[in-house]
Amino acid sequence: MIPFNKPTFTGKEIDSLNVTLSSEDLDSSVADVCDFLNNHSGAKATYFCNSCSDALEICALAMELGKDDEVIVPDYSFVTSASSFALRGAKIIFCDVDIEDLSLDLEMAEKLITKKTKAIIWVDYAGNSNRAKKARQLCDKHGLFLVQDAAQSIGNWLFAPHNECFQGDFITYSFHYTKNIQSGGEGGALLIRNKEFVEISDLIFEKGTNRRSFIRSEVDKYTWHTLGSSYAGSYSQAAFLRPQLNTLEKITSDRRSLWRTYFECLNNSGLVQNKWKIPLANNIANAHTFWMIAPDEDSKEKLLDFCNSNQVQLSSHYQSLGKSPAGLTYGKVPLGIEVSEMLSDCLLRLPLWHGMTNKNVIYITNVLNKFREIYP
Repeated sequence: MIPFNKPTFTGKEIDSLNVTLSSEDLDSSVADVCDFLNNHSGAKATYFCNSCSDALEICALAMELGKDDEVIVPDYSFVTSASSFALRGAKIIFCDVDIEDLSLDLEMAEKLITKKTKAIIWVDYAGNSNRAKKARQLCDKHGLFLVQDAAQSIGNWLFAPHNECFQGDFITYSFHYTKNIQSGGEGGALLIRNKEFVEISDLIFEKGTNRRSFIRSEVDKYTWHTLGSSYAGSYSQAAFLRPQLNTLEKITSDRRSLWRTYFECLNNSGLVQNKWKIPLANNIANAHTFWMIAPDEDSKEKLLDFCNSNQVQLSSHYQSLGKSPAGLTYGKVPLGIEVSEMLSDCLLRLPLWHGMTNKNVIYITNVLNKFREIYP
């Protein structure tokens, strides 16, 4: 069986953990991770977190969201793209996504902006941030904050212009074991690009206290100042992640090579000519995901079964947030979400992981073409 995903390992993770454990400064691995992300992004501050979800919750606290605020969120996304802001009492306004890259439909988002709108959540679907700059322009036009949920897009800046990749006032990353690189299961990071939020984020990250000022000897004791929580990732997570960050360019380059093989094999295939849709060539980004959209749900289910019987594991993805039980409680869907609902029914993702070979990809595409012969 060719699995849909395998966690990334470089073979140097245990050595990195041992280096940290033998160090007098256990937090040195956390500093290394934050320095790496700072150096590549130019962020004003970086925080290594337990998860990307934690990083998003810090954003919601830093913006001081409340019950009178609205936040526009793509309907086709992971749950914490919405729940992190609903936790603070904000009303979630669900918006459809664009069929070309499956990220937020910005024309529709602009129609949803009201006097209550405080922020737009832009999600780099499949690691692609090609239109994030347009999301930034939309927020600047209307005086809104932009939270860039970049959970899937670590390293996309290595193969794309920086002014496409880093656009949010806040940028959040995930190092979950399903992502291109991982920190041993969970893990995430928050990058602050808007200096207005550095001071408050320092407090929130330290459980609402000014502990960071105390560590810098700016105060002689630290006290509770605001709401916060235990968001800091552990030194062991950071030590596990460190060698993967150091190998990020090669990991990303190898994934992009596999992604291109998928594209070249499928772009002119019978499946695509028969109303199946695949990403555009410029959707490659960091090659986190290669997706296909079936013409209908029945075709998707048939392909899932066919591939499974041929030792290939495919995977669907998100379900509509706005139509979920919690979405109906904490948000609303003012306009249509036809694309999101169609993706919930019809999208499949192909295997793509560190250590896969072009031979694996060619076998998978041969299975897909065989399916096309049986189900024309």
